[in-house]
Amino acid sequence: MKFKSNSQRKAVMAKLNYSQLRNRGIRLKPYSDTDKDGVKNYKDCKPLNPKEQGLIHDIIKKKQQYVKAKEKKLEQQQDELLKKIDSEKTTLNKHLQVQKQINDNKKLKQELSELKKANFYQTTTGRIIAGTKKAATSKTTKKFFKKIFT
Repeated sequence: MKFKSNSQRKAVMAKLNYSQLRNRGIRLKPYSDTDKDGVKNYKDCKPLNPKEQGLIHDIIKKKQQYVKAKEKKLEQQQDELLKKIDSEKTTLNKHLQVQKQINDNKKLKQELSELKKANFYQTTTGRIIAGTKKAATSKTTKKFFKKIFT
């Protein structure tokens, strides 16, 4: 086969494997690396093409692509789970806020009922009492409030 230029020759030769080059009369040293890609000539699928290595390299490359695809899929699943967790956290926070409001309302109702009791006893004794033990001055009101608050 005759080539018009050296670049055309290199392009055609780069597509041939080791045994095809040997059949054409191009002798390469089997244990050297002509294209300097890190793979010896007899293992290299294209010994004159530095972009293509041997069969093992192709298998490794496919494995790396498979692993990258799996990692990407796992990252997407992780992102979806994080979004789901965030949405559940917001609903949980809303639920906790509502629960806190309910507890606050219960406390207020209890305080209100205590104040109503104190107001009732305040009007029955005829004295102005703030609704605490310290505000009561007479002995009878002190005894009365001890019974209520203990």
